[in-house]
Amino acid sequence: MRSGLDERHPPRTGDSHDLGTARSIISGVDYAVRAVNGRPPQRDGDFDGEISLSLVYSSGGLAIHHEQTIQGLGLVCDGGIFVNEKDGHGKDRRRWRVQHEAGTERYVARQGLF
Repeated sequence: MRSGLDERHPPRTGDSHDLGTARSIISGVDYAVRAVNGRPPQRDGDFDGEISLSLVYSSGGLAIHHEQTIQGLGLVCDGGIFVNEKDGHGKDRRRWRVQHEAGTERYVARQGLF
């Protein structure tokens, strides 16, 4: 061990502080859904089945702009719209709840335990 670093365990890349990685997200905030399978969402059924979501979060006050693309399996049911995000090997990574904002054409997604 040298300079306080354990050479057997190098620092990880892609931690939650690095907003540029595909794995990092900002928890507890709404992401606007820009596209489902490359097209703007028009109805709840667009989220059903295997999908790719393009998400964006912007905070004017904090000057944060974060874009994310996720792959997963969408389920539209009486309880809402849910997307189980998958990693590159088909394993579950996160669960998202998608909601249509009343009176708008906008959908938002929030990651969490639903």
